[in-house]
Amino acid sequence: MARKIACDILYQLEIRGDDLEQVLKDFQPMIRDGVEELELPPGGIPEFSLELVRTYLSHQEEIDGLIEGYSEGWTLPRMPMVDRNLLRLGFTELLYFPDIPVSVTINEYLELAKAFSTGDSGRFINGVMASLVKDRGIAKGEAGEPLPGQDDGGQGYDGSLGNGYGEDAGMIGPTGKEEPGEVVEEDR
Repeated sequence: MARKIACDILYQLEIRGDDLEQVLKDFQPMIRDGVEELELPPGGIPEFSLELVRTYLSHQEEIDGLIEGYSEGWTLPRMPMVDRNLLRLGFTELLYFPDIPVSVTINEYLELAKAFSTGDSGRFINGVMASLVKDRGIAKGEAGEPLPGQDDGGQGYDGSLGNGYGEDAGMIGPTGKEEPGEVVEEDR
């Protein structure tokens, strides 16, 4: 739940353009009034949610640059907002929270993408995060477990650096209308 709340906070920051303290001040009343459809745990916003958001904001330029570099064929503005915020938090966690196993991090963001974004988002999030892990030599999960999506019958990351959204992916463009996504051939 902490990662979902962190994503909701980043979403509010992006939509509203307010600073973090203002968003946090307004966040709990939004939940109480039913604007946000989730229940906070006792004690309010989890500390882990706040740590993730604050760490991302401290390294925003670096993390956003890395995401664009690993999201072949996709810029941050072209990505669905949920996807870019999940990637921001996932990269933050992979780079700055070394005590959390890589497999846990990727699985958590993969599940959030499947639950709250497009049908192809889980595969996209998995592929981009796995590319960072592979390229940076970030340690694998506990006991040398494979990364999420490996050895799963082809349902997850397959080692290619394609965009992961599929050939018919469309995006909502600046006009508010769906625009065809850029097709990036993947090696299979």
